[in-house]
Amino acid sequence: ALPGRSLREVVQRNKWRNDTTRAVFTHARPEPERVPEISAPLVKTGLVTAVRLPPFKLIEYPLAGGQYFQQLFQLETDPGETQNV
Repeated sequence: ALPGRSLREVVQRNKWRNDTTRAVFTHARPEPERVPEISAPLVKTGLVTAVRLPPFKLIEYPLAGGQYFQQLFQLETDPGETQNV
């Protein structure tokens, strides 16, 4: 009864597997040890947000004072996400 679109078909048949026109949004808890280049303390109650819309992926880490540490990767030339552009 909720508005939206079921992902069952995607999961079961890998439909949209190669569809690069759809944005993907994710949230996760901060894990400072995974991002050593962040020198400021991460907000432990905030969420890391990522938006992936090839050819780019943007990641925002919540910092104290409402600020964010941002990383932007170009996935075509850096699929391992090693160079923040």
